[in-house]
Amino acid sequence: MFGTLPAYGFYCRHVEGLRFSNVSVRTTSADDRPALICDDVRNLKLTNFGGQPPQSESPLIRFNDVEHALVQGSLAAESTKVFLKLEGTSESIAVIGNDLSLAATAFQFESPSAPAVLFESSNRLP
Repeated sequence: MFGTLPAYGFYCRHVEGLRFSNVSVRTTSADDRPALICDDVRNLKLTNFGGQPPQSESPLIRFNDVEHALVQGSLAAESTKVFLKLEGTSESIAVIGNDLSLAATAFQFESPSAPAVLFESSNRLP
């Protein structure tokens, strides 16, 4: 009905109060798309999320216009190129207590001012 979606796992758009807990997604074959895309999402809580890293330079998780999000207890698998990419007018993003040490890059930002919207603490970083 919608054709190929931009994420191989979850594509969440126009959502308020979304919660994912203890979710891991995989594909049966290599895929270039992110595991999770949140577009225009408010009050997101992502706990213990994992996925198969995209084969391309795509991030594992992509936030576009996301406000008030918490990412915690997640693990970046080996060969993850980018764990989280922030795009658009995302704000109030907290990334706390994750193991991102196996990712080549923990965070990627669309604009130079975007790092100011991210609060990160107690993460194992690359």
